[in-house]
Amino acid sequence: MLTLVHLSDLHFGRVDTAVVHSLRTTVEEIQPEVVVVSGDLTQRARTQEFKEARAFLDLLPSTQIIVPGNHDIPHPSSL
Repeated sequence: MLTLVHLSDLHFGRVDTAVVHSLRTTVEEIQPEVVVVSGDLTQRARTQEFKEARAFLDLLPSTQIIVPGNHDIPHPSSL
């Protein structure tokens, strides 16, 4: 049987680092074959938020499916 972990709405930019550490530890303990991340990776689609999300995702198991959300699209007022 395939084991997967589904994470959603990470919202980097408004993240508690203690929660991120705990989440990473839990995912490592589960040892999934696939990690699925859906929804908002970032809070405001800012470059630094994407870098933080990427750094976190790089620590998770390598087979990943990632689908961005509406928060990952820059708002026209911020362009």
